[in-house]
Amino acid sequence: KKSSEYEQNTPNSVDECRDVSSASEEVFESIERVMVRSLNGDIMSVGSWVEVVVMVKTPNRPRSPNHHHLAHFYYKTNIDPHWKYISSMFVLTGFGNSSFSTKFKLPEGETHIIRVNYGYGELEIGPCVSGWEFMDVDDLVFS
Repeated sequence: KKSSEYEQNTPNSVDECRDVSSASEEVFESIERVMVRSLNGDIMSVGSWVEVVVMVKTPNRPRSPNHHHLAHFYYKTNIDPHWKYISSMFVLTGFGNSSFSTKFKLPEGETHIIRVNYGYGELEIGPCVSGWEFMDVDDLVFS
């Protein structure tokens, strides 16, 4: 697996999972930012609903109509170190910068990690996919 050479602080994951893409900026799909926020405006706490917002960059070139941009969301905590599936979605991004989000209930734990896998034609679901040409993996750690 290869890490993207243009990303700051690469590999942007907390474990051995790496970007599969041999990406270069402006050419391949990339996650630009991952944010998490409370949905009720209060401090995030166990059991409250949160929203994960992802900003991505999509290349300015056409893709096959038989493939799609997909995003997969996962989480884990200091209490349960195994990745748990949140959701997946087809992402209609067009070209350039765009954003999308998903919601989930914040599980028990003091330290939380959100993982986003974003790529083109990525139909495999798993917290660390391999064998795909265009996949960016970014984690966000928060307490």
